[in-house]
Amino acid sequence: MAWALPADLTLEEALQAVGAELDEHLVSDLELTLDSSGILVGRGGYTFRQYKWGQLAPAAGTRLPPEAYHDPAALTRWAVLLGLIGHCLAPLRAQHYSIAAAVARAEDLSGCQVEVRSDTGAVVLTAELVREALLRRRLRSSPPPAPASPPRRGWAWWRGARLA
Repeated sequence: MAWALPADLTLEEALQAVGAELDEHLVSDLELTLDSSGILVGRGGYTFRQYKWGQLAPAAGTRLPPEAYHDPAALTRWAVLLGLIGHCLAPLRAQHYSIAAAVARAEDLSGCQVEVRSDTGAVVLTAELVREALLRRRLRSSPPPAPASPPRRGWAWWRGARLA
């Protein structure tokens, strides 16, 4: 990527910071443009917010806790949805992305809508791939299973063991 991202800022963190601000405004669907200058946020061809990459570095200092991804309603929040989109786009090498997205509604918790097009116009990310990324994140951050409990003392006589 030939973007001017600060060294301490990832695409995931940048989009997560934008998403955290959008969560405050209760916007349900929008369009984002990512390019070398930063992120444009709009709707219906109208741009209502522009973020420069350097502006986002301080705001991106707060990462979402792992529990945010385990919440069944995770995809109803922009911070989670855009963070996952950023995570998925990070390894790609396009110079420009156009994102059309909508968070899931309370009636359909997994019904987010995502279509990301690269500078060539090809679709590089869909809602299905974002849901898969969410599942992978949940699996990676799951706590290890609790160890099996030791056998109860009352059952020891049944197996012919001596009680201590």
